[in-house]
Amino acid sequence: MKILLNKGRNKSLSSYLNYYAIEGNIHIMDNHLGAIAPLYEFGNKLKEMIFYHIDRHYDLGGLNDYHEEYFLGQKQIPEIKQLDSVKSIRGCNIFLWDNYIHLFYSRFDEKVKETYFITHQTTQFFWDWDNFQELTPFQLINHHPYDEKGIIFNLDIDFFFHQTKEGDICEAFSEKYLEEFQNWFTNNKDRFELIIIALSPECCGGWPKAIGMFNKLFPELEIAL
Repeated sequence: MKILLNKGRNKSLSSYLNYYAIEGNIHIMDNHLGAIAPLYEFGNKLKEMIFYHIDRHYDLGGLNDYHEEYFLGQKQIPEIKQLDSVKSIRGCNIFLWDNYIHLFYSRFDEKVKETYFITHQTTQFFWDWDNFQELTPFQLINHHPYDEKGIIFNLDIDFFFHQTKEGDICEAFSEKYLEEFQNWFTNNKDRFELIIIALSPECCGGWPKAIGMFNKLFPELEIAL
């Protein structure tokens, strides 16, 4: 595994990227904002794409006109280690953990044939692109991606956690569901041309919980975090 960035197990918040590693077509990061790098590269290469977003959140906020204006004016994405320091003329970070999807679609929406969102449906939702479907977590494990090129698997480990009214962060699914999800991923992973996995430790109750869930779900990837 090639580690491009490792600042230690620090807070990610909305715009700090501490960890980024690549193993083949698999990109692993602590902050989902890092997904813009492989998505941008992938979007430039392919004519058609299918996008699966599996996350506790929609990740469809935090986008302003000057974010999009700056992004669309760039010929390439900054290096991984610079993503969390790129700011607009107004002093705001361009790349955030919840605006990378909007940025990606603002540039490549005509190339995306289908979009699937699998979330907890707990945050504000806004979407104005075509060919969109929303699946429940249980519909996902019975869903079979087509044998087509250009399938993007975009997962946030916080999908497997939820926050109680008291503020505690606990696992959201049974062991049976985790096993079924693992089987679904194993059966379909060869169909995924790009695999993005965000750890989002703060939304999982800390780094140990996030890494523990990753290791539980993906032992066949043989990636040690």
